[in-house]
Amino acid sequence: MAGSTAKEMRDQVGDLMEKKLQELPFLDKIDTYTKPGFLAMSVTFKDTTPPSQVPALSINCARNWATFTTICLQESKARR
Repeated sequence: MAGSTAKEMRDQVGDLMEKKLQELPFLDKIDTYTKPGFLAMSVTFKDTTPPSQVPALSINCARNWATFTTICLQESKARR
C-alpha cells in the first residue's frame, strides 16, 4: 500500500496475512519484514513435513498470495 508506514503495513496487511497463512498444514514459522509501502514474508515448514508435500505447499502459497493480499486489503479497508 503506497504511502503506508512500516507500522501500517504490519498492522493493516502483515498481521492479517500471517493469520491466513497460519492455516497452512506443517507451518513452522513466518518471518515478516516491513518498511514504508513494502511487505515481505518468508514461510518455513516443519522438518517433519513429508517431502512429497513440499512442492504442493509451496505452490499453494504462491497461488494464494494474490488471494491473501486481496482479502487483507479488503479487511483493512473495512476496519478504517
